[in-house]
Amino acid sequence: MDAQTLSSDEDIKLTKGERRRAEIISLGRNLLIEEGYDAFVLRTVAAQAEITLGNLQYYFPVREDLLEAIGNEEFARGLDIVQSAHRGSGTPEEKLAEMVRGLVGEWHHTGGRVYAVIAMLALHQERFRHLHAHQYRCFYQAVAELLKAINTKATDKEALRQARLITSMMDGSLFQVALEGKGSRAERKKFDEEIVAAILKAVTP
Repeated sequence: MDAQTLSSDEDIKLTKGERRRAEIISLGRNLLIEEGYDAFVLRTVAAQAEITLGNLQYYFPVREDLLEAIGNEEFARGLDIVQSAHRGSGTPEEKLAEMVRGLVGEWHHTGGRVYAVIAMLALHQERFRHLHAHQYRCFYQAVAELLKAINTKATDKEALRQARLITSMMDGSLFQVALEGKGSRAERKKFDEEIVAAILKAVTP
């Protein structure tokens, strides 16, 4: 077997492994969202993936490993919303509004439940405290870049402070929706637009 064939075989194996890993993360995310943290058990995820627990643990030895992977993917999804809005067309204010709508839409749907679990774990476990802090630092930085386009005179420190402020507003809306119930689509849309308006007012010089 020549080197090229061997390399090709390794790529196939890697691709298959990546597909399996992605499937496990997706199934784990669904279980976490639908059944909650207490029901988040690797054996259940393995059964849904139709693999043995040992096979699943090849990818994620303990459930905290899978939770971290789910949290990282959720964070990447949110960061992509911020960056896509920043790259999009329109005025800086329109881009910010697009970002907020995208984030609250995602967080008020299912993504917020993942963030809530990670935040809860961050209160008690150092591993998730570091993960939570790292994700928020990166998130604040991305949001601050967009905010500096609205207020070009803002320093980096001021933009980061504003990024924390509006993130707190969006985070708070997440828990309000989760605890008070989803309501009608019209009510949710109205609430989301009120969040957008409040954030624009807070950051417009």
